[in-house]
Amino acid sequence: MTSTTDYLAFWSKAIPNLHVHPDDEAALKSNPHEFALDTLVGPWMGPIRTAPVVILMLNGGMAGNGEEARAAQMPTARESMAHNLTGDAPLPNWEGIGNPAGREWTTRRLNQFGVSYKAASDKVAFVNLIPYRSKEGAKDIRMADRLESCRVLRSWMHYTRKPRLASGSSSVCDHTGTGALSAAPTGAFPCSRRSATALVSRFTMSARRLGRPFVAPCSRRRHRS
Repeated sequence: MTSTTDYLAFWSKAIPNLHVHPDDEAALKSNPHEFALDTLVGPWMGPIRTAPVVILMLNGGMAGNGEEARAAQMPTARESMAHNLTGDAPLPNWEGIGNPAGREWTTRRLNQFGVSYKAASDKVAFVNLIPYRSKEGAKDIRMADRLESCRVLRSWMHYTRKPRLASGSSSVCDHTGTGALSAAPTGAFPCSRRSATALVSRFTMSARRLGRPFVAPCSRRRHRS
């Protein structure tokens, strides 16, 4: 059983390295993969301790120009990620952490639900199935069964987020498009375009209603941030 406190404690072990979680090191060394381990870890962004809405992604993508590796050496970017791993940080200030394209990517995702970045900043958390960047995440999806960080994420989703989903106090939007999270132990999250459209339309009436539950249609999408 993994509570939010347990999940945050698990990721606190990635500080100050911020590139690889120590419990993933063995699997990363013994299995071929294309993860860019010179970039910062990215298990989530946003206030996962309190966010009523969680958007599940596959893993972080790459701009292809070395932007992410350069940002990983910036003190401001490293401080931002360390703060993010406390679970209390809002969605980030992209310009200040060397990844301005991240703001555009995140805004596009939120616009799918008619929600502004400002309204979502302290209510939405983007969570990655795999916390390491790569150019093509689907090539490394097999690593989800080998990384301890993925096992802990699944446990957190099952024992903490799923009960909140059932009670109506939380919402989960699965955009991994892989079925990996529904395999074990989380169970499938319902996906219905009709219900998503109906529920999201309610949020556009008032940003303060963003905390209401919604379920979005599944689609394979990469996390640009």
